[in-house]
Amino acid sequence: MTDLGVSEQVAAIVAEGKHLRQVCEKQKAEIEHLRIQNDWLMHEVNVLRDIRHSYEMKFDDKNGEILGLNGELAKARQEHNALNAKHDASQDQIADLGAKVSRREKQMHKLINTIYCKARTAHVAIIALKAAYKLVPKLEERATLKHVLEVAQQAPIEEAVENDVTKALKSAGIKIAADRAGTTMQTSPIAPNDTPTKDEE
Repeated sequence: MTDLGVSEQVAAIVAEGKHLRQVCEKQKAEIEHLRIQNDWLMHEVNVLRDIRHSYEMKFDDKNGEILGLNGELAKARQEHNALNAKHDASQDQIADLGAKVSRREKQMHKLINTIYCKARTAHVAIIALKAAYKLVPKLEERATLKHVLEVAQQAPIEEAVENDVTKALKSAGIKIAADRAGTTMQTSPIAPNDTPTKDEE
């Protein structure tokens, strides 16, 4: 009975050893499978790492481009603001020039009317004087009228004419500065509030 018990124990040990070898083989196979899977996963990790690095480089490049574009955009905005400021200044200058042109046109219109009235008055006076000369029956009186006309033509009237012209221009809203050494005259527009009144004319 004792020998039989030992055989059974040996058989049990052999069976257990066989079982353990089978388990060990399975573990080795599983370990090999896990190693292969680990190698594949490491390869995938490396591929993904390379892809991430590539994307990071592209991102850095794009980020640099964006920063450059932001700088160019800021510069373009500054130039746009400067152009807007110049445009506004030009519009103000155009409006001011338009106002000056309009004021000068009004002044010239007044001047033309004033000169027309002065010329008409002078023409009427000459016609009246000539008519009176023809209507006067006596030669003495004709001689007197002729003498009056000659004296008037020879009289030093430059200063009076200059004063009349100055007043006419002033009534039209134009200041005048005459060069008494020559015939040059410089004109400048009078501001609207400097335009003379009827009493000053």
